[in-house]
Amino acid sequence: MPAKTKRVAAATAEPVPVNFHFDKRIGSILAAAAGADDEDQMTTVGVAMLLGVSPQWVEKGRRLGYGPPYIQLSKQIIRYSRGAVRAWLISRTRVSTAEYRKKGAA
Repeated sequence: MPAKTKRVAAATAEPVPVNFHFDKRIGSILAAAAGADDEDQMTTVGVAMLLGVSPQWVEKGRRLGYGPPYIQLSKQIIRYSRGAVRAWLISRTRVSTAEYRKKGAA
């Protein structure tokens, strides 16, 4: 079954995923990363491995604004703070799918 999507502003015609498969695994992802330092800097590939998604998904999320926060050190060097990725995951924690509808309606 294809992922549900919603359209973004008219400037971009690309759909933004409404829900992600790693939302169900947030607890286990956070537990696996619990021993690491929050100040560690991760590459796009490192974040993708942590989340269990492709590097392209992380890049697209960065470009469209729905991915974890990042630090741009230069035009071609992007890093993610492990603590920021962890906080982003925690902010995505939901109890039910009804919460997606409430957030989208606001």
